[in-house]
Amino acid sequence: MAEIRVEGLTKEFGSGARAVDGVSLTVPEGQIVTLLGPSGCGKTTILRCIAGLETPSSGRILIGDQVVHDGATGETVPVEKRAVGMVFQSYAIWPHLTVFDNVALALEFNQKRSDDRTDVRSRVVEVLRSVGMDGYQERYPSELSGGQQQRVVLARALVYRPRVLLLDEPLANLDARLREAMRFELRDVQQQLGLTVIYVTHDQAEAMALSDHVVVMREGQILRQGAPREIFADPEHPFVADFLGVSNRLAGEIVAVPTAGRVEVKLDGTDLSVMVKGAGAAQQQVWVAVRPSRVGLYRRALDGVSGSDALPGRIVRVTFLGEEVDCQVQIGDLMLQARDSGECDWRPGEEVEVRLAPEDLILLPRDRDE
Repeated sequence: MAEIRVEGLTKEFGSGARAVDGVSLTVPEGQIVTLLGPSGCGKTTILRCIAGLETPSSGRILIGDQVVHDGATGETVPVEKRAVGMVFQSYAIWPHLTVFDNVALALEFNQKRSDDRTDVRSRVVEVLRSVGMDGYQERYPSELSGGQQQRVVLARALVYRPRVLLLDEPLANLDARLREAMRFELRDVQQQLGLTVIYVTHDQAEAMALSDHVVVMREGQILRQGAPREIFADPEHPFVADFLGVSNRLAGEIVAVPTAGRVEVKLDGTDLSVMVKGAGAAQQQVWVAVRPSRVGLYRRALDGVSGSDALPGRIVRVTFLGEEVDCQVQIGDLMLQARDSGECDWRPGEEVEVRLAPEDLILLPRDRDE
């Protein structure tokens, strides 16, 4: 187990484009930190720099107390001496070798040569047991499911007891159901072995399920980082909100601050206003964001909903998703997406009341959106 520190990391490629632009972050011992963002945001490049597969243009990287790269002095530690385990999206398992030999080969490549085959066998059996593959030693990759192959790859990365584990979209090739199951298994293995892990993904549900700390990136820079619940509740930046599934974003202007911690926002292009939990000043341009699951739909005649948090609307489209229904709701010239229980029988054209509770709305600055 070891802490990872990245200080002012920059990586430029031949064209002069910066894949990573001055990134600093700390991964505490025994925690999972996830780098979350779209393709091309620099998250895999950071992972490869930590592993030693890429040479940074500037900055420092420390694993524990060891400086593995220092751009100022030119000091760099070779890949094989960093004691880093890495799992890629591609399994890259030798098809002609058994599960045992695939894992044993990794141990022989990454450890000092030893004539003690008994020690190798005990280590391989131990790590296969830790990832739930005990009893599969003599099988070949073609005889394994996708999830079992992924466990072999994980065992191969763990067998030489690395100080840290780097995972680059390791579940991307699995189907949705298996991917969800493997999240729990990865977390169990990490906690059982006390590993320090950096996990790269573009899947926000995966990041929320696995992580102690989430780092959201765009264009080589960190936009937001914190505990999963913290950034889910308060994304702070419009891009982060969009990436975390806040698909409803309405432009507006603060027209009043009636009480501390709440503001009244008039929505652009309408005569409608909403109360939002947050802080700001009158005439400030803002975004009001809300998750589809937090948009309340009520039948006007049946529920009699009224008040400052209820807006008149009309359902335009309904899509059945199984456990949920997705509704497109028009409010004046605005369009909102709402998610309700799959048992609800909303119909296109139906007149509804839309309830937007202040505590469910997210206030975002407009001047930071591009």
